[in-house]
Amino acid sequence: VSSKRDIMQPVRSGIADKNIVDRRKRNRNPEVARTIRRTRDRLNESATADFTAELLKLHAHTMVAFTPAIPLIILGVTGVALISGFGPQVIIWATVASFAYALLGLLSRKIETPEAVEMDITRRKNQLLSAHILAGACWAWFAAFDCDGCGQTESSVFQAVILLLAMASTAIVTATLKRALLYSFSLPVAVYTAFTANFRDPSQIAMVVTLCAGIIFFSFVGNFLHQSARQSLEHQSEKDALIAELETAKGMSDAARSRAEEANLAKSRFLASMSHELRTPLNAILGFSEVMANEVLGPL
Repeated sequence: VSSKRDIMQPVRSGIADKNIVDRRKRNRNPEVARTIRRTRDRLNESATADFTAELLKLHAHTMVAFTPAIPLIILGVTGVALISGFGPQVIIWATVASFAYALLGLLSRKIETPEAVEMDITRRKNQLLSAHILAGACWAWFAAFDCDGCGQTESSVFQAVILLLAMASTAIVTATLKRALLYSFSLPVAVYTAFTANFRDPSQIAMVVTLCAGIIFFSFVGNFLHQSARQSLEHQSEKDALIAELETAKGMSDAARSRAEEANLAKSRFLASMSHELRTPLNAILGFSEVMANEVLGPL
């Protein structure tokens, strides 16, 4: 009796079929568990992730797309300035400004390439800011022009309007590169205030105030667009992490389903085999039992 009880005691099996329902065992894939934990910790951490490289690449992509339109803008400004009577110096300015923006586009294209994965972010950012400062110096040169063929008021108003338009377009294009607008147009506004504006004329004072207010306003707009771009990158990163966690969980589910299917197949094979093995001796046992029950060989 004791031996039969020992046989009937539940024994923890080591075969693959028992791993599906055995909760006492540790996770069969610790790497997957660690990956999920790292993903959840990354999503739950309160610190803001650094997306400087992504923002820099986004800025480079925008500049590459915007660079072909810059010569057309400079050409339009040059044509209007020549008609207004600014003289041939505008042509020289247009050439230098085109080269400055071409240099900016070339630097942006180098950053945008897939080969720039292991780039020095600080050095590339400083290069782009230096190129923006060079472009701003060109606008400062434009702000210092004297118009011999037109009145001082008309020329200063024209220059202020062009600076405002250039400031607005730069604020939109360089939103993903922080402080690019300030680096580009602080010098032009200062040059316009010092050399072009006549503080005895109320209209020119209004232009100076408008330019100063414009650089503050467009800096605020650029900062807002910068924060929006950063939040968009954060949401994209969280979405990618969630997708990765979902794919990991799906892989674990597929592995568990595969093990369950293998266990079910093993159970079916076992039952089929044992049914055959049990029927063979049972046929003889049942046959002899029927013979004994019918007392074929005489009364028992």
